[in-house]
Amino acid sequence: MLSSTMRDKQFCHYHHEYPATWQCEPCNRLFGDCCMPINLDNPKEPRCPLCHRELAYLGAANNAQPFWERIPFFFGYALQKGPLLFYLIATIVVVALTATIVSPFFLAKLLLLLLGVCAITKYLCTVLIAVSEGETEAPPVSQMFRGEGFWVYIKILILFIVLSIVLWLSSTLGPLVVFLVGLLLTLAFPAMIIVLTLEDSLIAALNPRNIITMIGAMGWHYLILWAFLFIIMQSPGLLVYLLASAHIPVYVLIVAFCLVFLYFYVVMFSMMGYAVYQHQGALGHVAGDWTEAGLEENEYIPNKARALSEIYAREGRHEDALDALKEAIKAQPKNMALHERYHRLLLAHGTLEQSQAHLMRAYLPLLLSKAPARAVEVYLAAKKKMGDIPAPPHPMICETLALELIQKGHPAEGLQLTQNFHQRFPDYPHTPRVYLMAAKTLAYLQRDTDTAYQLMTYIRQHYPKSPQIVEVNALEVALGRHALKTVNP
Repeated sequence: MLSSTMRDKQFCHYHHEYPATWQCEPCNRLFGDCCMPINLDNPKEPRCPLCHRELAYLGAANNAQPFWERIPFFFGYALQKGPLLFYLIATIVVVALTATIVSPFFLAKLLLLLLGVCAITKYLCTVLIAVSEGETEAPPVSQMFRGEGFWVYIKILILFIVLSIVLWLSSTLGPLVVFLVGLLLTLAFPAMIIVLTLEDSLIAALNPRNIITMIGAMGWHYLILWAFLFIIMQSPGLLVYLLASAHIPVYVLIVAFCLVFLYFYVVMFSMMGYAVYQHQGALGHVAGDWTEAGLEENEYIPNKARALSEIYAREGRHEDALDALKEAIKAQPKNMALHERYHRLLLAHGTLEQSQAHLMRAYLPLLLSKAPARAVEVYLAAKKKMGDIPAPPHPMICETLALELIQKGHPAEGLQLTQNFHQRFPDYPHTPRVYLMAAKTLAYLQRDTDTAYQLMTYIRQHYPKSPQIVEVNALEVALGRHALKTVNP
């Protein structure tokens, strides 16, 4: 049955610019696709990250454009292959039967005409249901003759009879009452047709509560829909009037009327279907397949972690936010975006030890391999935030970071990483290379030739067979010449 809840367009609780697609009623939280990514490889209905209960799917109602912005779509929809064949077949059947109805086998032909009208009505209702489900491709003409639904015409006929009886009874109360009742029934009729089609129940269509719910859920949008439907409904009659004025042959007139009548009714039923699609959340009619918005697993993992961490952080559950990111990093250890988010969250809400361990053992090595310039920025920002932080525990990472810092214009910070390098990493085979880099930096950038000579002397004494000896000799010569020129200008 139709829901009695009436809502405006709803948005994600955590991202007000994104429409809501899921709801947790116990937590009073709405979630958009931004917060509830779906794993395309293993689609499961998401659960609320706060209470872990199953979420209610709201469908695509909050993503839908207002139907009056889609008017060209409805007229184009009615020109697809399925509707065009529908017009042709229905027109041939109706014209053939009406042309020979006053003849032998009158009752048989009348029955065939009735069945034809049933098939036409069934197709129109199929259009309404298809569009209400968010389908943009019109149903094939075979839907006229397939499956159940032929009784819908009888139900609509009974609906007409009931409304006629109501209008007749109101005539005993005077012309003003007849006018008001007729206006009310005309206004309610599209809602009745929609309820009848969706619920497949004549009783539901005649239930004032369902009609009021339908109109109330759409609000003033329903009045716009009704106005469009009223205008479109006049089009076949207007065409017949114009053609009759031009003295068109009667059979041409009948064919033209059938084609135009059917075309505009497909437009109308598609418009009513889209109105249901647009307001599906308030009507309790859920359309759309939530699995269609799924992501491949390599995209799902970081998106899910990002969403959970943001939700938990905004709810003040920072440990849960960190755990969500930590689990995702285990699955994708080279995902820089995950490390970046985890690093920022650690700086804001983690311990100093956690921040330093992640930065030095995981995040910086990854940055240095993929984005060295960003590694320098992150390291300097971390030093500013945390004060003096230990050097990376791995000598190669330490050397690479020192080189990047020096090359990016931060020689003091780079030299700091080279201090006592041979004591911190006694087994590292490239210590001469590190000290030569430090000596060049001291000599050329820091103007500290004394310390530079000390480093070169250490290389010569402890690593006499090192490949860097040649560069050490060249640097000593270059510094000696520079010193000579300084003393004797």
